[in-house]
Amino acid sequence: MLENRPIVVITIGYIIGILVGLYCRISIVLLYALIFTMYQIIKMPIKKEFKLISYKRYTRYVKIIFTKKVLIIILISSIISYTTINIKNMQYNHFYKAFNNKEVSANLKIVSNIKQKKYKNIYKAKFNNKLVYLYTSKKIELKYGDRIKVTGIFNKPLNQRNYGGFDQSNFFKTLGIYGTINAEDVKKIGTSSNYFNNIFLNFREKFETNFESDISSVLMGVILGYTDKIENDVKKDFSNSSISHVLAVSGMHIGYIVLMCTLLKKITGSRTTNFITIVILIMYICIIGFHASAIRAVVMSILAIVAKLIYRKSDVWTNLSLSLLVLLLYNPFLIIDAGVQLSYMGTIGIYIFMKTFKINNKILNIFFITISVNIAILPIVAITFNQIPILSLILSSIIGVTIIPIFILGVIFLILPIEPIRCILNFFASLLLKVAQFGTQIPFNKITVTTPSLLQMLIYYIIIFIFLIYYKIYNAKKKTATIVRFRNLISLFIYKYRQKVISIFLIIVVLISIFKIIPKELIIHFIDVGQGDSCLIITPHGKKIIIDGGGKEDYDVGKNILIPYLLDRGIKNLDYIVISHFDTDHVGGLLTVMEELKVDTVIISKQGEDSENYRKFREMVKKKKIKVQIVRQGDRLKIENDLYFDILWPNNENLISENSLNNNSIVCKMCYKDFSILFTGDIEKIAEEQILKEYKNNLQILKSNVLKVAHHRI
Repeated sequence: MLENRPIVVITIGYIIGILVGLYCRISIVLLYALIFTMYQIIKMPIKKEFKLISYKRYTRYVKIIFTKKVLIIILISSIISYTTINIKNMQYNHFYKAFNNKEVSANLKIVSNIKQKKYKNIYKAKFNNKLVYLYTSKKIELKYGDRIKVTGIFNKPLNQRNYGGFDQSNFFKTLGIYGTINAEDVKKIGTSSNYFNNIFLNFREKFETNFESDISSVLMGVILGYTDKIENDVKKDFSNSSISHVLAVSGMHIGYIVLMCTLLKKITGSRTTNFITIVILIMYICIIGFHASAIRAVVMSILAIVAKLIYRKSDVWTNLSLSLLVLLLYNPFLIIDAGVQLSYMGTIGIYIFMKTFKINNKILNIFFITISVNIAILPIVAITFNQIPILSLILSSIIGVTIIPIFILGVIFLILPIEPIRCILNFFASLLLKVAQFGTQIPFNKITVTTPSLLQMLIYYIIIFIFLIYYKIYNAKKKTATIVRFRNLISLFIYKYRQKVISIFLIIVVLISIFKIIPKELIIHFIDVGQGDSCLIITPHGKKIIIDGGGKEDYDVGKNILIPYLLDRGIKNLDYIVISHFDTDHVGGLLTVMEELKVDTVIISKQGEDSENYRKFREMVKKKKIKVQIVRQGDRLKIENDLYFDILWPNNENLISENSLNNNSIVCKMCYKDFSILFTGDIEKIAEEQILKEYKNNLQILKSNVLKVAHHRI
């Protein structure tokens, strides 16, 4: 019962307070007051003839779980965390108000090792006792502990600009980072050393001097969680193979350390090994950095070891809750960190599934642990990455066998760097790289999915819960004992009303299907793609049309903006893509969309000149077998009843030679009933004058409710 697990109750309350502080505009005190008022209204006596539902019948189960003591603890802890998260937000806002977009001249202390990017070096630094990212030129190299004087511009992180887009502000808050300083002038004024960082640098040097760069970088990722030296192509291989988690320090790594110490205990038979294990775990997390998943595993491992030392039974739920509470006390914004969510849901999945399905075979156990983790984290993976990794189940099991010798031999090599260990370690690391490369060559290794809603996620977990309940009921050895136990009250309730549950589920599915068929309103989204422009149109009958897609030479707008945007809107298939012209800032993002999503038809006009983007486009439509429709002035494209596009430009017989791509952009007018919008691509003054000249006797055709202005004319 919850009453016997106070840490679990406190953690639940703490999470509730944080979530209310982040996502609700209403005060938590007022929210509780409303809930209490509603509860009192429900409890009011009602005459039997007017009573539709017997609430007592359904609330007695809730009262057994949430006793007065439990509710009071949740109330107090949630108010504390709500207050904490609001104070933290106020601190960030005051800091932004004081320094944003202003030149700062201050003394900073470097508190991280160098992170090298293509055009700049990045460090974590302390500015006014707050963490910031310091950007310097490639010529300037600093070390952990350096004290510097900096002149530069401070910028606060950007908020989310589009649906499904990256929210830099929230991401920085999960790291405790307040913003960035672009250094214009850097002067070193002193230095200081850090014991654990020196150990880290020593370990890193051993790998770099004894292995080739690709092997050493992977070893540092697997053993130390340091991935900055890994080439982008290698990172892409691990990501595409759905095994990039092995390059981030997690509970798996902590488990290997505990395993090594456990083997040592079996050899020595000394209880002192337990204390040594605790010390090693603390040292390891200090060396690699305080990653959230590593903190969870270390806290849980230490609690389990302490329980053995004092001859107490270790409670997984208490240990899990305490580790999460420690993290949230340190930084409450970590509740929205995907890594934290994946780590804890994966652990919960392992515990619940392994406890339900008791498997004695050790080899099957490894495979089943992987399955348990993937089932538990599937909705979080889908909502975070919009992908379901098919290969993860197979490759993760193979990788698990490969990682064990890499981690154990790697740790031994850092202490005893002898040639035989180096050779074996080199072999396994090379094998790991080959597995990652092999995974990228397998077709359909991932399924792209739209962002699931909270309702869909809830239904998913309810189905799993019901499945586990049925399994327990039908496999219980002593059914009478099962009925008496409290933890099976909910199980029996669901079992008893299974027909109603299934009926409600089917009704919901039917209603959703009907809702999709009913015509809706015309929806037009203008997407913020930076350079260039992009527009998404959803017709009343659900046709999806995208006009242009932005683009930059050194930034994949399609991957980073358009695809997340579309998937977040529940769009995986596009009926039409309209490419006004083939400048990068209009077609660049669409090339990636055509590669990743299903596109039925692409609409273009006759090209006044050839271009690299046009050549890429032709290769893409041939590869993906996409229909191409070439339009000209005077064409009308009927999309559905009452909705069509009139093509007003270009005139294929009289293409403009000056700035040919821009001035021969498709100009089209979308009409729906009495509403219209005019899209003008990138036409310039010369094209505008030519269009006005050609339609001077029928200017009404150019009249629209909305004009999308060509950005060269702004």
